[in-house]
Amino acid sequence: MTPQRTRLSGDEGFTLIELMVVIVILGILMVFAVNSFQRARLTSNEAAAIAGMRAINSAQFAYASGCGGGNYAASLSVLGTRPPGNQQGYISADLGTEDMPTRNGYTFYLELSEEGVENVEDCNGVPTLSSYYATAWPYSQGQSG
Repeated sequence: MTPQRTRLSGDEGFTLIELMVVIVILGILMVFAVNSFQRARLTSNEAAAIAGMRAINSAQFAYASGCGGGNYAASLSVLGTRPPGNQQGYISADLGTEDMPTRNGYTFYLELSEEGVENVEDCNGVPTLSSYYATAWPYSQGQSG
């Protein structure tokens, strides 16, 4: 006996219109998903920038009490430099290796504030500041922060 094959009637399967509707709906869902992802990334970058600014502030106070003689570091690379007798610098290597590091979509910078003046040298022989101004600028406005 040979198996009997039955033909499908024209009522089964998807039509081209139905497939197009499904593709359009998937496209709309993808747009919402991408927008949500970008907002989440921006929020994450902003939170990381705030944490970086807090780390800079904490490092400046530790520097002032340890190596700066009551004064503040003039740059982020000074905060990252290991003072004599310490195993590491006052700030992590990702922020303290250069003067204008870029991290999580933000560029960090440290400078003398308007009312501040340069003071005596610290324990590494680098001039210190009486006050400082730290900033974190988005690397790409609207996309990284």
